[in-house]
Amino acid sequence: TGAAAAVLVAMFLPLPRAVLSEEEQAAGRMPATRQQVDQARAEFERVQAAYRTHVSQNDVGASLAAFEDAVADLERNSGSPETVRATETAAAPLLSFLERLQAYAEAGETYFQALRYYDDELMAWTRSLGAESEVLRSATWPIVEYLKLYPPPVGLDDDYTWTGAADVMTTSVTLQRNLTTGDPAALRSDSSAIREAGRNVEKIESLHPQYERLLREYDEELQAVIAARGASEPDARRTLATVLDVSVALLLVLGIAGLLLPRRPAPGSAS
Repeated sequence: TGAAAAVLVAMFLPLPRAVLSEEEQAAGRMPATRQQVDQARAEFERVQAAYRTHVSQNDVGASLAAFEDAVADLERNSGSPETVRATETAAAPLLSFLERLQAYAEAGETYFQALRYYDDELMAWTRSLGAESEVLRSATWPIVEYLKLYPPPVGLDDDYTWTGAADVMTTSVTLQRNLTTGDPAALRSDSSAIREAGRNVEKIESLHPQYERLLREYDEELQAVIAARGASEPDARRTLATVLDVSVALLLVLGIAGLLLPRRPAPGSAS
């Protein structure tokens, strides 16, 4: 009878769960998630500073203009060793720029990936609150709206093209290959590609810091909701719930033990 009662009680009074859902585990992972963002931002800021120093000391616009003039001379004097060398010389500052642009894009990609993961974990933590998550719905809107400022496929700003480190590397490799062939049309295309890559990468990387600020603000609001929930729950209610949980757990253990222990034979029964 005791075992049956224990089983019935356990069916209707839930015990504390030993295993949390994936969304509930996001809260426990949050300190590591925040640290990952901090590390990615620190590296991004270091590389960004190096990139900005380079472009402040080297006029990329002037380098592009000089390269385009050299390509025009190459077209007018096709096959001239002097114009070939002049084109290669004019391309050197652009290759140096692409090297730093690629590093900038790589650091930005790592930072952005960390921010996206942080975003996903915050939303998972929010969903784990159940109905209480509704109070945070409007707090997510600034994040959703801000992401639209990114180029597709992340956002909606089609004035820019999403350009990553791999794209910058391809531009650099293509330029080096076209320098060996000396094709003026291809080299002019390379000049346009370099100008576009610089514009796109700078636009994308400039958006990340504000994205992080919005996520940090939402994180604070989420923690405030959770803290308010804990404060609003009466101490007596929490104590009673704990006592009931422990009592049910003990009753369940005793009931199961009663089922497993051998029964004594009744007095006078055959042995």
